[in-house]
Amino acid sequence: MRKSIVYLLFISSLSAYAQPALDGFMRGKYNLDLAPSVSYETYGQYFSKLNNKVSVSRTSIPVSMYAAYGITDWLDVQTSIPYVYTEPELSGMQDFSVYVKGKLVDRQVSEGDYIKLLLSIGGKTPMSRYETQSVNSIGQADTAVDCRVVLQYSNSDGFFAMAQGGYTARVGMVPSSTPLAFKIGWAKEKFYLDIWYDQQWAFGGNDYQDVRDGKKNISFRSFGVSYGKLGITYYKPFGKRSGFSSGLSYVMWGRNIGQAIIVSAGFVHRLNFSAE
Repeated sequence: MRKSIVYLLFISSLSAYAQPALDGFMRGKYNLDLAPSVSYETYGQYFSKLNNKVSVSRTSIPVSMYAAYGITDWLDVQTSIPYVYTEPELSGMQDFSVYVKGKLVDRQVSEGDYIKLLLSIGGKTPMSRYETQSVNSIGQADTAVDCRVVLQYSNSDGFFAMAQGGYTARVGMVPSSTPLAFKIGWAKEKFYLDIWYDQQWAFGGNDYQDVRDGKKNISFRSFGVSYGKLGITYYKPFGKRSGFSSGLSYVMWGRNIGQAIIVSAGFVHRLNFSAE
């Protein structure tokens, strides 16, 4: 588990196109991971309120540049810059995000068994004035602060299990929410594989169904967005510092979100800036 493969970086966007926002691994001092990626998302059903589906179709192609840097062995910073292509009048730069993640506990609990406890604080803000008053908008143009606790178990055979949760406070009319995620996987020298579940639960807000029912003057930014997504990620290294990642995920349930299938692929490369 101490080999470089376990520190691979996967693509994460707070707009919910990929897997959970954080993992349970640290990059390591002076290591910079760069990961461009592309995804294909499509759906024909939309959750107009909690678990109530209506026929709405959309296809989008998010492209993202993700980077994470190890400031020290116990402190990381990570950023994401996404562009989302969909309908021409709705495409654009989405929301810039940044997280700072600190390692509070890294303890060997028995021979070959390890526990980590991480704490993170992050946020996001829109990078452009994209349209929000459409069911096919690329986001809600919200500014948010996100705090999470991450707990991860790993063993010397490469198996790991992760859980994370916290609170996302949003500014203005966009409802705040609680994130929750679980992940199990195997980080081996020749491959990485994980299976994950990512959930967001919004507090209050309006629904797209309200618009369909004829209620007027409802801002789409006031929608409460909730979802539960299940996914799988695979990574194959080549050389000592690079590799390809791929992923598949599905929105199982939700509120004000499409029941989408998302396919993603990315390239990961590591740079080291130590003097050694």
